[in-house]
Amino acid sequence: ISPLIAGIVLLLIAGIDLTLHNGSFKNSSENPADKYVVNDELKNLLKIKPPNDLFRVSMRAPGVMAMQRNQGLVDSIMLYEGYNQLLLKRRNPPTGLAQQTLDLLNMRYEIQVDTVRGGAGFAQRPTHFPRAWMTYDAIVTDSAQVHGIMYKSSIDFKKTAILEERPKMQLSKAEPSAVNHQIKCLEYNNNSLKYSVTTSEPGVFVLSELYYPAWQAYLDGKPVRTMHAYHALRALDMPAGTHTVEMRYESQTFKTGAMITAFTLSLALMGMVIEFGLDRKKIRNYSEKN
Repeated sequence: ISPLIAGIVLLLIAGIDLTLHNGSFKNSSENPADKYVVNDELKNLLKIKPPNDLFRVSMRAPGVMAMQRNQGLVDSIMLYEGYNQLLLKRRNPPTGLAQQTLDLLNMRYEIQVDTVRGGAGFAQRPTHFPRAWMTYDAIVTDSAQVHGIMYKSSIDFKKTAILEERPKMQLSKAEPSAVNHQIKCLEYNNNSLKYSVTTSEPGVFVLSELYYPAWQAYLDGKPVRTMHAYHALRALDMPAGTHTVEMRYESQTFKTGAMITAFTLSLALMGMVIEFGLDRKKIRNYSEKN
């Protein structure tokens, strides 16, 4: 068959496939504007305000779900729970206490249930960690042992980083409060982050962001490695001084797929042009003969 007919057939098959497998997900009679409603006071409380005010929110408790699964996407609320088509294998720091996990995940608000009155509401968590912090001590282990080490609740995770790669610099093991340092988020976007970090001595810069290979780190514009921190988070070696840290989502797999798609599309278009040219030539020859 001609490339044009083949293309039409493939488009029809794709349309039918998407409708059969995803039609029910979008086939709702409810208006999203009516369904995804949060009062303005609560929204202003829970909404992130990048780059200066970043935090996460837990909206579920046993028997309670305070918002719709996709509410965070609608109102810029960085929810811990939601609708997930894909779950990473490493998505939670494996601590011995649930509250320690929430601390590491920068969880500022969580749902608390009043068992006496039977109600539930958002409560602020004063122990939550910031989105980024410095440590000057580290325990280095491999991925097989990190669970066991982190279950030791005596470890002060704000002082000691749990890493799966050895830092390139000697750490003083000092308390972070005893070291002159400052962290400021400059930019926070879906595909890029930028921080300014000043520290009087070398340490480990930790981000409460899930580790993922496609996120590439740059220190003062030069590529640097990203270490596994607390099993699920990211960390960088940070020399003394003032530095700019950038993280960019740069997926080589996506680039390869885009190149294959572009090449295939080019071939298809070329085939259609050649086929169209041949058809016109046949028509012209037929006209000349008759």
